[in-house]
Amino acid sequence: MRKYLKSFLILLSALCLCSCSSTYGNWSKNGSSSIESPISQTEGYKFHADAVNVDSIYEYRDINIPTTINNLKFHIIDIYDDESLFVVLEDAQIAVEVGVYNFVKDEYNTIYVFEQNYMSMTSYNENYYIFKEIDKEDKYGNLYYYDISNNTINKFFEFSANSKTGNLASPNYNKTLLIDNTVYFDDYSYDENNDLKASLYSYNITDNKTTLIKDNAQLPLLYNNQIISFIKNEKGEYKKLHSLYESTPFDFIVNDEISDIVTTSNSIFALALTTDFEIKQSDFKIKDMINDKIIMSTASRISDLKASESFISWCDYTGAEEEYPCLFDIEAQKLVIFNNMDKELFWFYVKDDYGIVCTREENYTNPKYCFFKKK
Repeated sequence: MRKYLKSFLILLSALCLCSCSSTYGNWSKNGSSSIESPISQTEGYKFHADAVNVDSIYEYRDINIPTTINNLKFHIIDIYDDESLFVVLEDAQIAVEVGVYNFVKDEYNTIYVFEQNYMSMTSYNENYYIFKEIDKEDKYGNLYYYDISNNTINKFFEFSANSKTGNLASPNYNKTLLIDNTVYFDDYSYDENNDLKASLYSYNITDNKTTLIKDNAQLPLLYNNQIISFIKNEKGEYKKLHSLYESTPFDFIVNDEISDIVTTSNSIFALALTTDFEIKQSDFKIKDMINDKIIMSTASRISDLKASESFISWCDYTGAEEEYPCLFDIEAQKLVIFNNMDKELFWFYVKDDYGIVCTREENYTNPKYCFFKKK
C-alpha cells in the first residue's frame, strides 16, 4: 500500500452526478421470464459469491425524478429517507445550494444556500449536517455544522495552512464521522522536519470544544461500536486500523493496496486493487476485510463504495456495455443483479434496507432510476 498522505486516504468524496427522468411505477415482486438469469462470471466481472436476480430478493419500482429543480440542474449527494434525496443545485455548473427533494411528492426544500464556495456534505444525523469547504485553488478549507433545529450554520474548524505558501498544507477530502453531537475528522500539517503529518480531532458541538485525539492518524470510521482510524507505522505507512480508545482495543493490518474503505456495525469492506505497471492496468476487488474474502473482481474502473447495514455498493464508469448494475447483500451474502435495468454506467445510493440505482448511457444521457427495498 502506498503512503496514504497525498494518496488514496486523502479520500475524494466524489459526488456521482446524476439527474433522472423515468416513469414512476408499481412495486415489482415477481420477475418476467424474459429476464436473463444471473451468471457467475462475465467478460468484465468475476463473481466470488453466489449471485441472484433482483426480483428474487427485493421489491423494486421505477421512480420519476425531473432533470431540473427550480429550473436548475442538480446532482444527488445521498439518500435522505425512503422518499427523499439530498441534492445540490447548480447554476452554470457552479453549486449554489443544497436541499432535499421528495421524489414521491415532487417537492423540494432548501437546506442552505452557498455564499461562496461549494461545500460538500460529509456526514449527517437527525440533528446536524456537517459540511466541508475547500477553496477551488486550495488556498483554504473549513468545516461547518448546520443545526437543523434553528436553521443556522457555524464554522468550527480551519484546516492547517503551509506557512511557506499560505495555501492548505494538503487538500483534505477525507470523510468525517458524526456520532450524536461529536464530529471526528482529520487535518494535515507539517511537522518539525517539514514532513506532512495527519492528525485526528474531535469537535463537540454542544460544548464548542475541539480536541486533538492523536497525531499520525487519519480517516475516522465506526466499527463494532468503536471509533477506529488508520495510524502510521514505523515505515511511515498508514496500514493499521486502530481503535482510538484503549478501553476498546482493536488492531487490524491492511495488507492490500486499497482505494476506498467503508464499515458497517460489524464489517469492513474495501476496494482493493492490484496494478500491473508494465501494461498500466489495475484490477479492482470488492473485499470483506475481516473475513479476508473477495466478493467481486473486475478490470473496470469502479469506485465510490457505499455501505448500509444491508448493502455494499459501488459505481461503474467503464463496464457499462457488459454489466447489469449489481451490489452485495450483506445479510444474504449474495451479489444481487439488477437485470431489470440496462447495461449502462451505474451508481447506487443505499440506506438501511433500501436504496436507489441510477443508470445512464456512456455519453451521460437518458438516465433512469429504480428504487428497491428488501422483501
